[in-house]
Amino acid sequence: MNNRLRVFATVLTVALLASGPAFAQSQSESAPAADPAWEMPRLADGQPDIQGYWTTQTFTPMERPEYLGDQAFYTEEEFALLQSQLTVDGADPLARFAIEIEDPEERARALDQTHRDESYVHYDNAIWLATPVPKGLSTRRTSLIIDPPNGRIPPRNAQAEARAEARRAARGDRGAFDGYELRPHGERCLNYRYNAPPMQPPSYNDIHQIFQTPTHIVIFTEQSTNGPRIIPIDGRPPMSEKIRQWPGDSRARWEGDTL
Repeated sequence: MNNRLRVFATVLTVALLASGPAFAQSQSESAPAADPAWEMPRLADGQPDIQGYWTTQTFTPMERPEYLGDQAFYTEEEFALLQSQLTVDGADPLARFAIEIEDPEERARALDQTHRDESYVHYDNAIWLATPVPKGLSTRRTSLIIDPPNGRIPPRNAQAEARAEARRAARGDRGAFDGYELRPHGERCLNYRYNAPPMQPPSYNDIHQIFQTPTHIVIFTEQSTNGPRIIPIDGRPPMSEKIRQWPGDSRARWEGDTL
């Protein structure tokens, strides 16, 4: 097992038809160059070796800020400015919304915990969320979503809207705080939603341990409410629909060096 901390830059691909060649060209023109000397580490059976400790600690947003349009990568200057604002002493680790702000001065004010309105009573979030390596942007990408080209989640389809309406109907006229059963699973410490796809960056507990066997990949997330996510990669069929688990029934496969 490699005991090393790696930056885990999660990329969510939304399944939409897009202008592939044009999008690929825009990425290749702006993306940082890859190291030509790098070689994929492998296990004895030939699998890419992805074992070790990974982190999803990043301010890179899931959705691209609207003012950036189809800009897939920050320029070097934009990246440097954002990094300095996000990692400066006193920056609020929970002020993820600030990256949506286009004006640099307004963004800096939103991030600064020490100069907010006196009526704003809050914890000093840096005390309990600051890390030895300050949270910043993990990449020059402007969003974790890379497709569609605007880097944003498309509107829900009819099926998703129907599920949302069914949940609202089941809740009836009860308020969100009228019973513990109405509260999210994470709030009730039943299941941590950041240990399953898409593995979005949480505010804390963002360490994931991965280990591999010839037939399985196992992901164990830092939050103690989670059991390990044990993922077969040997093509076995799904388990019976009569058996239901909090994390579902994961399956994976290798396509070349892509899991």
